[in-house]
Amino acid sequence: MWITWQQQRARGEAFQLQRVLVVKSRSLLVAGVDSLLSREPDLNVIAITPEDEAALIEEIRRSQPDAIVLDEGSHLIDAAQLLALLKDYPELRVVVLRADNSLAQIYAKQQVVVARITDLVSVIRDK
Repeated sequence: MWITWQQQRARGEAFQLQRVLVVKSRSLLVAGVDSLLSREPDLNVIAITPEDEAALIEEIRRSQPDAIVLDEGSHLIDAAQLLALLKDYPELRVVVLRADNSLAQIYAKQQVVVARITDLVSVIRDK
C-alpha cells in the first residue's frame, strides 16, 4: 500500500522523494508529462535530453532514479534494448509512453491504461 508524503508527515515520519528521470524528446507528450510530474511534491523530476544511448545510460548511472519515463517514438533507444542494459537495476521502473494511444508499458512487463496524469503517477510510485 502506498503512503502519501502527507500521511508520512502527519505520522512524523521522514519521506524520501522519488527520483524520476524524464527523457525529453521533441514530443509534446513527454514535455507535458514532465510539466505535470514536476507538480507532484513527492517526486523529484530530472528532465534530460541525452545526445545518444551512451549519454542516457551514463545519466541513469549518475542520478540513480527510481523511475524513468520516455517516449517510445523518441528513437533514442529501443525499449527492449534499454531494459537489457538496465538488468543490473531490478528496482528501477521504466515507463514507456506512446502518443498514439493511452497505454504505458512498464519495465515489469505490465501494460496499463493511462487515461489521466494520476494514472501515470500511480505507476511511477508503485514499487
